[in-house]
Amino acid sequence: MGHKVQLIPPQYVKPFVRRCKNDRNDAEAISEAAARPDMPSVPVKLAEQQAEAIVLSARELLVRQRTQLVNAVRGHAAEFCVIAAKNISQLPALLEAVAAEEAVPEAAKQMLAFLGAQVAQLDGQIAELERRMKQQHKVNPVSKLLAEVPGIGPVSALSLALTIDPGRFQSGRHFAAWLGLVPKEHSTGGRQRLAASVEPATKGYGNYWCWGQRQSSVSPSRGARAPQPGCWLCWSASRVSSRQWLWPIRWPASCGP
Repeated sequence: MGHKVQLIPPQYVKPFVRRCKNDRNDAEAISEAAARPDMPSVPVKLAEQQAEAIVLSARELLVRQRTQLVNAVRGHAAEFCVIAAKNISQLPALLEAVAAEEAVPEAAKQMLAFLGAQVAQLDGQIAELERRMKQQHKVNPVSKLLAEVPGIGPVSALSLALTIDPGRFQSGRHFAAWLGLVPKEHSTGGRQRLAASVEPATKGYGNYWCWGQRQSSVSPSRGARAPQPGCWLCWSASRVSSRQWLWPIRWPASCGP
């Protein structure tokens, strides 16, 4: 029809809404925001791209459901004074402890065993989705290239390759700022103030990055390999405790965007 579709993030349109929120003010705010030359927009995805990315959201959904079930089992077991260590891998030991506890009623044992079976079923479904993701990873050249970066595995690489358009970013610093790997700035009056890391634009990628770095780098107090000199990881390790060294609390001015 001769129109160019432009998708603008709602958080960028909200500042242009005047006073009360209604259809008229919303339309005026959208028109004002779209007229700005430097207003970022969300790229329009093709149907094939959306279809390939469904596996990512499906896996995240199943992981959340598994976490809910595990927390439910732990909570119900704690009501009968049956406690286990915090980890999904400790669930079988918790179920065995519940089954062996004589003080737990038989009805509670049956329901907790039922929830444990649901968790086992979700484990199999998540494993099947991860198998499909690995197959997609092998045929995706961008995903294979990202997997060569230390700390990025097939799941993280495929997630980045299917959902992020590299052409949107002018440089790696712009991508790091969008990802949430830069300090939150609150400067005024010529005084620069850098706080903790900003909230990522899309939740999930920051977790992938953090988990990957935890796998590729371990605390120096545990005798693992040290990061390369000159990187922000070395600076973080020298400034904070051994429990927090992977994610800096405050950044030097030279690490700003």
